[in-house]
Amino acid sequence: MRLLSRVNKELGVTIVLVTHEMDVVRTISDRVAVISDGHIVEQGSAFDVFSRPQSETAKAFVAPFTVLLIGTYIGTTAAVVPLSIAVMFGFSRIVEQNLVTIQPGVIEAARAAGASPWRIIATLLIPEALGPLILGFTFVFVAVVDMTAIAGAVGGGGLGSFALQYGYGRWDYVTLWVAVGLLIAIAWAGQLLGNFLARRVLRR
Repeated sequence: MRLLSRVNKELGVTIVLVTHEMDVVRTISDRVAVISDGHIVEQGSAFDVFSRPQSETAKAFVAPFTVLLIGTYIGTTAAVVPLSIAVMFGFSRIVEQNLVTIQPGVIEAARAAGASPWRIIATLLIPEALGPLILGFTFVFVAVVDMTAIAGAVGGGGLGSFALQYGYGRWDYVTLWVAVGLLIAIAWAGQLLGNFLARRVLRR
């Protein structure tokens, strides 16, 4: 897998893999296509496909695992399972894309100086990529706010469920728009904080 990832990045070669191994999908995939009966029923980034599956095939992939894990696929606890899977894909990809921007020569110099892998990570990789990482984590936070709002449609609770039950369900548009406004405010505040912290780090 490392060789394929290196060939893709260094030579710009497009690689098509047919696999059921989710670790492979998480590690090297930019885009995912879900195939059923010889036809592509859904496609997109791994983050989008598994956070907001549209096809029954993709939904069937997540739901049985949720039932096996906690016994149900309805409710707040059940909503955490697909959310965690979706965030795992996005989070790992963002970290990888930011860490690979660091020049290999810098890492080799640290190794030559006798630095251990953990010391390289703590004193070189994270400080060098901290600004972009903060921006990436901010994107993940906003995406999680979006996904938790959607989770309210399947009994996931939260502001999304509140907006559906007490706003849309009762034709109370004031309550509906207040809940939507709160969701936007939370996402906006998280984005502002992330931008502020990233600017502080990048100015050092």
